[in-house]
Amino acid sequence: MQREADPILVTTSITSLREGFVSLFKDISKVPSSFEDEIRSSGFGWCLQLLNECFENFFAEDYDTACDLASELREVAWDKLHLGYWKDVSVEFRNLYSYSGLLQAACEVMKSNSTTISDETIKILDLSILMGGPLLEPNVQMVIDWIDQLNSSTKATQSNSEPKIRGISEVDNSKESEPSSKLSKLSDQPSSSSSTSHTTQTDYNIIQSPNAHPIVKLDDPPSMEEFLVKFMNTQTPVIICSAIENWPAFKKWRDFNYLKKVAGKRTVPIEVGKSYLDENWGQKLVTLDSFIDDYILNGSDSEKDRGYLAQTQLFDQIPILRNDIMIPDYCALDADDEPQINAWYGPKGTITPLHFDPDHNLFVQVVGKKYIRLYSPEHTPSLYPHSSGLTTNTSQVDVENVDLEKFPLVKNVNYLECVIEEGQMLYIPRKWWHYVRSLSVSFSVSFWW
Repeated sequence: MQREADPILVTTSITSLREGFVSLFKDISKVPSSFEDEIRSSGFGWCLQLLNECFENFFAEDYDTACDLASELREVAWDKLHLGYWKDVSVEFRNLYSYSGLLQAACEVMKSNSTTISDETIKILDLSILMGGPLLEPNVQMVIDWIDQLNSSTKATQSNSEPKIRGISEVDNSKESEPSSKLSKLSDQPSSSSSTSHTTQTDYNIIQSPNAHPIVKLDDPPSMEEFLVKFMNTQTPVIICSAIENWPAFKKWRDFNYLKKVAGKRTVPIEVGKSYLDENWGQKLVTLDSFIDDYILNGSDSEKDRGYLAQTQLFDQIPILRNDIMIPDYCALDADDEPQINAWYGPKGTITPLHFDPDHNLFVQVVGKKYIRLYSPEHTPSLYPHSSGLTTNTSQVDVENVDLEKFPLVKNVNYLECVIEEGQMLYIPRKWWHYVRSLSVSFSVSFWW
């Protein structure tokens, strides 16, 4: 049985971290029979022997041999994870990837003379969460928490001597400004919250159209009953202003140094390219440090090289960032479970094509601005959804550059639009079509339920 996450251990030294690994591995070295049966039935029973030898060498303190065996197992599991579609990958081979990653990371720590944890070790653990199975996910997260405890004092000591990088307000979306050596934050910028979406649209190269209509906007959050009756039950989009001023993220995430400090070494999945419909679009794994440096601070003007941390369950992976946000009370309406929380972080110009989702969506703008366009589900036939494959919930139409010869029905379709600004929350009802384009460096959070 895997061990449940145990926050009692406080890793104030590398010694206590190593002791934690030994204690943990005593609990998880006896693997579940269901895991064994699946691996054997797939013709990879020899991997179980390799895994057992890995644990034996770890307990015998032969960390070099154990590390080599774990690395070999990770390569086998990695190959299995990349055959065919992800949805068809056996969960037990994902669990095997978790076992081998956790063992390899532990061995790297045990055999190292350093009192700090290497970036490569943290990457191994992150990949074990991102690519691994559910069996050991609490254990891997627990180990990362231990490492965070260990590194926190070191980071605090270093923070006063490290050079600061630019804040979001100093990222020049037009590529004309010079880097600043002094930290500036977005809050130093003049506020534009008093202007309406439509009065500012021309500033963002948004095409004016007689088919466009504004989204209802509320200055103050409605009561639960009002939100349910007036908006959820009627499937009516609404913008709620002043919705997240009590979120720590509202101030903290404007500061790149904060994001780098708490999560810079963590490996995250990003998209690269114009959008997931583009033939040059792809995905890659990078550290958050690299993403900020390469795609936010020094990003390319080219659409094909634009990076986007999109629809990522970042807050499950990095709980310290989860602590900066709060689940809106409205997510409790018509809900059986906690909402799925996704992060959307990227430079100016990122695009999410016109599509719909099956869930309620509260889209919260924490940093920056985005243009959003909404179409009612009643217009679905006129929006030309893809007819097959994995994108049947996505329109073939580029709504800001419509080919009317190919998609003539779009011409007369009415839609809602807005520029969503910092601190605002947009309710997108189930199955409403939505298109999103960032107008600046932007960090958004969506709650699906």
